[in-house]
Amino acid sequence: MLVRDASDRGWRVIKEPRVMNNQGQAFKPDVAFIKEGRVIVVDPTIKFEYGEDTLADGTQQKINYYQPVSAELKLALEVQHLTIRGLAVGARGGWTPSSGETLRQLGVPRYRWSHYATKAILSTMDLLEIHNRRGMSDLTQEPQLAGD
Repeated sequence: MLVRDASDRGWRVIKEPRVMNNQGQAFKPDVAFIKEGRVIVVDPTIKFEYGEDTLADGTQQKINYYQPVSAELKLALEVQHLTIRGLAVGARGGWTPSSGETLRQLGVPRYRWSHYATKAILSTMDLLEIHNRRGMSDLTQEPQLAGD
């Protein structure tokens, strides 16, 4: 959904750009959006809203994780300006101003923002259904969500 919304607004999309840090550790954010010499790197996350700061913390965790390889990302993506954005959406539809700002920077109209919260809720329901079918004993394998 995010890829389609951004590409409809003129962003070139690179899914899962991969870079290595100095220690040889691989980093692979979900998507990079490139337009007019700048890139916005986004690695969305769905968090269960345990507390007041859960979503803001989730956003900041994503930024902190990719910030150390920002120079490598700029080099790999051949851009001068790079912004790393989190996009945390609550499993029950929670939203943060930071998530709205990420979509605003990509030019996604405000009326579309609620679709992202709805998608998070549906994805959470998919996960619960998958785990229920498996019997909660095997949670070690990564489930595939509808639309992935």
